[in-house]
Amino acid sequence: TACFFQRGQPLPFEEGRFVAHERVPRIASEPCDAFCNFHARLGHGASLVRRRAHVLSAAGRLMLMNMASAIDAGTPGGGKPQGNPEEQGGLATQTRKKVERPHRYKVILYNDDYTPMEFVVMLLERVFEKSPSAASQLMLQIHRSGQGVGGVFVLEVAETKVSTVHKLAEDRGYPLRAGIEEE
Repeated sequence: TACFFQRGQPLPFEEGRFVAHERVPRIASEPCDAFCNFHARLGHGASLVRRRAHVLSAAGRLMLMNMASAIDAGTPGGGKPQGNPEEQGGLATQTRKKVERPHRYKVILYNDDYTPMEFVVMLLERVFEKSPSAASQLMLQIHRSGQGVGGVFVLEVAETKVSTVHKLAEDRGYPLRAGIEEE
């Protein structure tokens, strides 16, 4: 057809490779080529292609009419090919699975009576990348309410932040504790 290479035909950009089981769209050299490839991939019939020809240049219209003739000749009724897609040489398509967002977890810092406020502020600045003012506000919230959220992360990052907090507190001899809760 006007828009696809057929089986057994070498691809122009790879001398040694042949099209095996699928029809491969050729490289679009004009806007009408892209238009032609788009509608052929959607399986639109010749009548739709003819109706859309008015938006293209004269050369594009001629190419589109040739494509419509090829569609009419290749498929019954000018519509979508019928039968086994492998026999028809249909396009190779792959459906994507919808990827879910990973669960997010809150890293919670718990108040104790022994860890200095300055150390907690330093932790919030270095580990959780808070500004000095945001770190001071969060430290006061932890001090007054008994706990505060240092940040919300995916599980692996949250676990790493908790272990970093525990290691730094342990190295200094403070009993500061942190935990993870699902958001």
